[in-house]
Amino acid sequence: MARPRTARRVDQQVYIANESFVAQVNGQDKSFMAGLTRVYEGDEILDRCPDYFDLLEDHMAVHDRVV
Repeated sequence: MARPRTARRVDQQVYIANESFVAQVNGQDKSFMAGLTRVYEGDEILDRCPDYFDLLEDHMAVHDRVV
């Protein structure tokens, strides 16, 4: 069963995959694509595979965008 999504704090850092890879998350194989997959700080996969992610410096959350 998938874990429920939790609310993210506005000030959490966002990381982007720098390599494509497959890893088990909650007993399921998950694909992480270089340049596409983004995760928040504190995410389990970031803790397990920190070398596969880079800090995304220019991230702007949807709620921060000006229309």
